[in-house]
Amino acid sequence: MYLYNKPVRAKCKCGKSFPVLFDSREHRRTEVQLKGEYWDTFGEKDLMTVTTLSASGAGFKAACSTPDVSVGETIQVSFWLNSAYKTLITTKAIVKRIDRNRLGVEFVGLDEHQRKCLGFYLMP
Repeated sequence: MYLYNKPVRAKCKCGKSFPVLFDSREHRRTEVQLKGEYWDTFGEKDLMTVTTLSASGAGFKAACSTPDVSVGETIQVSFWLNSAYKTLITTKAIVKRIDRNRLGVEFVGLDEHQRKCLGFYLMP
């Protein structure tokens, strides 16, 4: 049974019921505000703000109200981690979700150094 992002009703011993939302992501997602850029498949650049970040992907808000990308396309993303080391993450990413100017992407080109920096940055 697929329960990801679908509310399920649960019932307490006291008799009250309440909604439960399951999150079955492989990596924990963290809310952030990181400035960056992305390039669509035609090489056109746009500004973005990364709003959620995980070890395997990101959610971002494009400055353009109607980004010229489609689900399944590979784009280039670049953003700075706001840590003490100010690491630049530049990688290819597959577009997984589009909701107006909000996109969800999965990283596909992270090198080992970038993986380590992201992992360190995302530690609780």
